[in-house]
This record gives sequence, C-alpha cells and structure tokens, in this order.
Amino acid sequence: MKYIAAAGLTLCGSISMPAAAAWLKAGEQLNVNQSLASHDGRYTAVMQGDGNFVVYRLSDGVAIWNTQTGGSGATHAVMQGDGNFVLYTADNRAIWWTGTTADAGLANEFTVDDVGRAVVMAYAPVWVTNTVTPGGAPAAEPLVFQYGFQFQRGVVYNGPNGNQWIFQTDGNLVLYHNGKPVWASNVTRANGGPALYAVFEGHLTTWNDSGYVWQGTSNQSYPAGFTYQSNESPPVLHADSALFNIQADGNAAIWVAARKWGASTYDPPASNVPPATGPHCIGDPTAPSCTGSGSEYNWTFPW
Repeated sequence: MKYIAAAGLTLCGSISMPAAAAWLKAGEQLNVNQSLASHDGRYTAVMQGDGNFVVYRLSDGVAIWNTQTGGSGATHAVMQGDGNFVLYTADNRAIWWTGTTADAGLANEFTVDDVGRAVVMAYAPVWVTNTVTPGGAPAAEPLVFQYGFQFQRGVVYNGPNGNQWIFQTDGNLVLYHNGKPVWASNVTRANGGPALYAVFEGHLTTWNDSGYVWQGTSNQSYPAGFTYQSNESPPVLHADSALFNIQADGNAAIWVAARKWGASTYDPPASNVPPATGPHCIGDPTAPSCTGSGSEYNWTFPW
C-alpha cells in the first residue's frame, strides 16, 4: 500500500509500515522460538519451547503476560482466518484460544500494542464518503494516511483509479474521481477562515484559531453487527490507531483499530513523551492535554 506517515506532520511520500510495527495476520503463525515485535518495538511475544506464549518487556527482559500454558505441548500460535487466535500442539490439538471471530470483510490481526497488551484487533470503518464508483472499479492498494496527518493546502494526493484528495486553496476539502468532484466538506475561507485539515482520533476534522470549523462525523460508528470487546480501551497504536484511506472503490474512509480481545496488561512507557512518528495534539488546542501546562503535548498553529 501507499502509506503516508504523520512524522513531522508533513507529507512523507510513499513509504512502508515502520519496521518495528508487527502484526500476525490471518493465516500466519509463530512456531517454537519465533517471536513477534510489538508495534512500538518495546516488547516481544514469543512462542516458547515449553508450550507457553509469553510477552516480554525488552528493556529488562521481564515477562509481563503469558498464556500459562507451560508444559502443555503447544508448539505454534496461529491467527486463524475465522478470527480466533489459537495455540496448537504438534498434532493440532487446541490448547488455548481467545475465542474471537472475524466480521465479514474485516480480518482480525494479533499484535502487542504500545502499552504491552497482547491484542486481537481489527480495523473497522467508522466514517465514509459513500462515493463508490458506479459500475465498480479495479482492485488496487489504497492511499493511507496515519492518525495525526495534516493535509497541506494546494497539495493533490493521488489515490488509486483516478481518485484524488485535495485540500484546496479556498479551504474546501474535495474528493475527485477522474477530475470530477464527488464529495466535498463545503467549508471555504469565506465561511470558515484559515483552516487546518487533520486526521485524529477517528475523525477527519478542520480547525482554525476559533475552534471547530467542520468535523466529518455523519456516520462515525462501527458497522452494523461489528463485534468488539471494549470501546473504552482500544489498542494503543499511536499513529496507526486510526488510518484514513483513499480507496480503489472510490470511497474515502477512516478506519479505527478496534479491540476484539485483549490481555489485562498495562505497561506504559516511563516517559509520556509522544513517539517521533506519533500525533502531536491534533485536536482542541485549549483542552487540558494540549495546553502545555503539565501536559505531554504542545500545540502551535501553523498560521
């Protein structure tokens, strides 16, 4: 996929997922002595030879969570296509499992998040422009923007199949298909003032120095029938917590990481400084977490 990161909150071009980010996707498995780095690289999950599946903190080698399956004979951990994460023996006896299921079209993945939690998660669409190309469109990789990405005025972001995303110089945000506008925020300088478009917390939002100008929340909710464990404690994936896609089918959509299952571990970094690739308070600059008074974030408007 084309992947545009939030690093520096500027356009970084087409890059791959950061090397430290690791997911076990549907159909993939870990065998004895194989490991999976956590999303932020601070932890590793290991399928041990004694049958235990363990998450270690790399800074001191402490085991912070395990399946308590030592001596069970488990030899491999599988992220199944049906959405269940399962430990099996060599003769394929299931020893331990999360009991998770995949929703139609939304594959589950296993990872260790940025606070040390082993999680089964899925990206779910929570906002969409509803601009599917009539008659269908060829399959292609989407153009993906991370949480915290700021759209630069006048820049054309070229997605697949002639779909283009533009933050126009008049302040309007527009989705074009082969040069024809198919969706717009309908916010311009005339009625909104200087504005900054950003992706944050599952929202596509415009801010100016007076506050909200526009927020795309017309259908911000999980799809009907989507199952998840908790909306109050989603996977902590920093800039990958929400992704904004320009899709091959003609839609622009926001996808949010939802927890299908998660361990009870909570092991935040000793320092609350946001990572270099993470968001920097894209949101209300007057909120307590953004004011800079005892805060981990500081915000400066670019105008």
